[in-house]
Amino acid sequence: MVSHFSHLASHRTYVLRLYRHTLRNATKYSSSIYLQDRVKNTVKAATYHHRGDQSSWSVRKLLSNLRTLNILLYEGAVKDTLKLLSTFKKNSSRPSTETSKLLKKINQISLEHIKATREAPETIREMFILKRYVSKKQKQNKLPSNISKEYKLKLLLPLALHELSLIKFNRIASKIRKVPTTSITSTMAGRSRVWFVRSAVNKGKRQSKMLGSLIRYERKMNQKIIDGIHKCEMDADWALHEAIWENYLESNVILNYDTGKYLNAIRKNQNVNSHIHDWLSPLQKVVGDLNMRSLEKSKTFIDFKEKTLINGGLARYFEKRAMTMHSKRLERFQKMVKTDLPHVIPFVTNQTLSACLAKYHF
Repeated sequence: MVSHFSHLASHRTYVLRLYRHTLRNATKYSSSIYLQDRVKNTVKAATYHHRGDQSSWSVRKLLSNLRTLNILLYEGAVKDTLKLLSTFKKNSSRPSTETSKLLKKINQISLEHIKATREAPETIREMFILKRYVSKKQKQNKLPSNISKEYKLKLLLPLALHELSLIKFNRIASKIRKVPTTSITSTMAGRSRVWFVRSAVNKGKRQSKMLGSLIRYERKMNQKIIDGIHKCEMDADWALHEAIWENYLESNVILNYDTGKYLNAIRKNQNVNSHIHDWLSPLQKVVGDLNMRSLEKSKTFIDFKEKTLINGGLARYFEKRAMTMHSKRLERFQKMVKTDLPHVIPFVTNQTLSACLAKYHF
């Protein structure tokens, strides 16, 4: 089927380029401010007015006039340009065609139909659960291969949702039976470890945003230290070449090439060639400073672990909060089991197991 020209990407690209080209030429080839404003305003108004024009002859005529306008601007024909602009103005006052109105109505009807037939996310989720449930039961030979839609929606869908809620209920029950643990753990940030308390209070989504920001910041800073040391080691290679060359010019002796050996010797204050010492000692000093900064950062976190987390009582504070949260959660669970769980009916909307869990914030 032949597509309408308005749906072609090449047509839209051509119109846009010609439109921009016309606005640029108005400024480039005309020194009259009046003419520049007249061209820009008229072309913009005509383009906006005919943006929904579906008549190919009308659009072809407008594009032809735009090309002619560019030629007149290039030649500097001011009178002919103004005359052509008045033609644009007359054409832009024409009412829109019946085809345009009809297409607008069709598009509006299509959008309304799409909105009406679009399924809600909850419906899509339920259909996925139902499909998985039916497929599993059919593999177990508990359901026939052909099942009516009404049977699926009225009988099997509530059972599928109930089975899923039952899995969630058992998972919650197994977690509540366990006493929450609180521990001091760490994560690597370069060469150092960031120590913090991990408990049910600050686990997963409950983790402090400040802690997450601190871990990311420390990893970034430690990575900069590692990159700095690596850069110094790379610079030490060409610095050693320079030292060997200077020593050769002075004594006509070529020294052995071993960057690591010379850097370790300078670090241990051992005697090395004067040229090598002059070239490599600044780099070794920078490497030493970076290593010292990394060690100090690591020691800071170890001190924080000993003084604040263990001796400062922060770990005990989180342990108490975790136990309090667990006791409240256990109380809610026991109340749900005694009050609402015996009255759960999968086929009644407000008495399903999922509604019961949601009522008690599980």
